[in-house]
Amino acid sequence: MNTLTIDDRDSSTLPRLVEKAAAALANARSAAEVLEAREIASLAYDVAKRTARLCKAKNAHDELIAAAHRAQADALTIEAEAKRRLADEYDMAQQRGEACTQADNQHVADPNKLSMADLGLRRE
Repeated sequence: MNTLTIDDRDSSTLPRLVEKAAAALANARSAAEVLEAREIASLAYDVAKRTARLCKAKNAHDELIAAAHRAQADALTIEAEAKRRLADEYDMAQQRGEACTQADNQHVADPNKLSMADLGLRRE
């Protein structure tokens, strides 16, 4: 009578465990061998259940990581667009005379005009 050991669980793949259980049941000639086949099948079931859970968790993890990366990309796109719009708004404010220009920065700035620093902007 072959007994199932921890080594068998560690080295066998799920399909091999199922095959082993099927073969054990097919070749069983006594109640003890039928019980052994049942134990192997029970182990195969547990391994399959754990494997399914791990796959589900891994897939959920992968989906969450992908969603986080998509959110990061979307946020970067929005941030870049906001910076472009802010630069365009500042350029238009300069054209309307509401914001300091480079020429204003070389002289004493008009206190009635917005500066880049007032908006929290840097020259870059």
